[in-house]
Amino acid sequence: MKKCNKGFMLLETLIVSTFILGTLVFLYVQFSAVKRSYDISFRYNTVPGLYYAKEIESFLKEDGYSAIEEKLASSNYVDITDCVNSSSLCTKLVERIGAKKVIYVGDNIEALKNELNGNYDTSVFDQELKRFILQLDNGTTGRNRIIIEYSDLTFAAVTLGNDENT
Repeated sequence: MKKCNKGFMLLETLIVSTFILGTLVFLYVQFSAVKRSYDISFRYNTVPGLYYAKEIESFLKEDGYSAIEEKLASSNYVDITDCVNSSSLCTKLVERIGAKKVIYVGDNIEALKNELNGNYDTSVFDQELKRFILQLDNGTTGRNRIIIEYSDLTFAAVTLGNDENT
């Protein structure tokens, strides 16, 4: 009878430990998704990031979009980190805001998303920037965007032409 008791206790221990382990795995999966969303909310479209992106937009309004629009005709995006017109003011602005990458995207962001799902230029789009762009909403069609990756690994995207001065 003692052998039966030991076997039952071992079986009961295995069942309880399996149940506890399963519960812990379930909780980990649920809370890791919440934590990831929480971390992302502090990195995507932060207030300073959006402010600086609007400053880039204001600068481009004054400096003119023509050179960028010409390059955009042959691509889904234009990397304007190095300032297309090579203006010293533009370079200082990009340096001052701490931008790692500044991308000007045409009105069809879906084309850029499709490009990022296939073969894309990894020198322009690292994994974090790719992840940020893929989560962007298509939004209003017919409007271009500025997407900025900052050196502190925060991101911002603004749709151009949201105010009455455009």
